[in-house]
Amino acid sequence: DTIPDLIFYKDINSVFLGGNKAFNQNLFGLPEEEVIGKTDLDLVQDIELANYYRKKDQEMFEAKITMVNEEKITMANGCTNNFETSKTPFFDQQGNIAGLIGISRDISARKRMEQQLKEQKEYAQLLLRIVPSAVFSVDTEGKIISWNERAAMITGYSAAEAIGQFCCNFIYVSPEERCSLFSDPSAAPLTSIISKIKTKQGIERIILRNIALIKNELDVITGVIECFDDITEWQEAEEKLRASEEKFRHLAENIHEIFMIRDAEKILYVSPA
Repeated sequence: DTIPDLIFYKDINSVFLGGNKAFNQNLFGLPEEEVIGKTDLDLVQDIELANYYRKKDQEMFEAKITMVNEEKITMANGCTNNFETSKTPFFDQQGNIAGLIGISRDISARKRMEQQLKEQKEYAQLLLRIVPSAVFSVDTEGKIISWNERAAMITGYSAAEAIGQFCCNFIYVSPEERCSLFSDPSAAPLTSIISKIKTKQGIERIILRNIALIKNELDVITGVIECFDDITEWQEAEEKLRASEEKFRHLAENIHEIFMIRDAEKILYVSPA
């Protein structure tokens, strides 16, 4: 009578033989003597629900094994909660099934948490789909556990091909391209790291990376999340501009004429001569 779980007993015809205090008073709001001898059809106002309970009884009697199911139960105070109910047969001296013992545990808090986790997961998956950067995450062993569509577009590897691979050996050109955050739980996110990757087609690309630790509610590291963008064209254009500037400077420093370059407001360059 001191435990919060609902405990009850039924005979082979699903007639109640007894129950604990939580079952009799919290569920039905009745003393045990007013529950004994009755069935779900007598005590449960929702006839469809009462028939469902009896159906689960019969399934267990036929299987002759413990069966567990989730169900919604309306308590005496009018609140409807989620319960996990296990029903186990008990036998008479001849080995025949004589009835069942049922235990119902309130799992409403767990169901709410599961729903919250489901919503958070769906939100995270939505972000992975719409974010313009490549994003993937790895576990504490360095194995890829998520891989968004942008990552697949840049690398040529689908999520099915990437998940389960060690990220440091999978796409990065240099073997040193591994995350050192695992060795320092207090490390701040790493940002604006320029690295090289090799695509599925064997083409090297230059990427700009940002990396951060993933921690659980106990502040324990559970993985790493990384996002990156392909900056190959930008780097190549910058290199061409730098080469052009060097070529111009070399030409300017080796001619004897005096000249300068200016815009509408200021002088930009004056030759050494």
